[in-house]
Amino acid sequence: MGTIEDFKREKELDSIEPLYKWSTPEFNKASRGKKWYLAIISASAILAIILFLIGSWSGVGLVVIASLFFIYVNSKPRSIECIVYQDGVVVDGKVYHFSDFMSFSVHQDKDLPRLRLRVSGRFGGLVLLPLGNTDPAKIYAEVSKRLPEVKDNSTDLVDLINKYL
Repeated sequence: MGTIEDFKREKELDSIEPLYKWSTPEFNKASRGKKWYLAIISASAILAIILFLIGSWSGVGLVVIASLFFIYVNSKPRSIECIVYQDGVVVDGKVYHFSDFMSFSVHQDKDLPRLRLRVSGRFGGLVLLPLGNTDPAKIYAEVSKRLPEVKDNSTDLVDLINKYL
């Protein structure tokens, strides 16, 4: 991992154009109406008043923080730039070589398909490559030339929690 300039310098990619380049939202924003916000604020206010009346100051603080968190969760997703090169990928400015990964899988998250690139190593994690408005078949074809595919139909805990918030 490093910067895009390091990646290009190391692989002498100054003259090589990326195979694919696109921008996509980080995640799909769930549409929440005014009723949802009103319900969160009302429930928080009622709970905060009850906790205030019984003298639980830490409880009041916790309710306020939790309600702000729920409102923040529904913020607008930021745009991520993704680039696929011959030797690696760049996701949101972070450079990864294909040699950093041991496999990949395809994950369909509602209408936003993603590639999950599994990082090599004992504590390797996942690099999510949201495919957004690009042609997923072309990106899949390029990555499958360089990494083995593993069928992974599991859902991340964070994705599952986000689905119900």
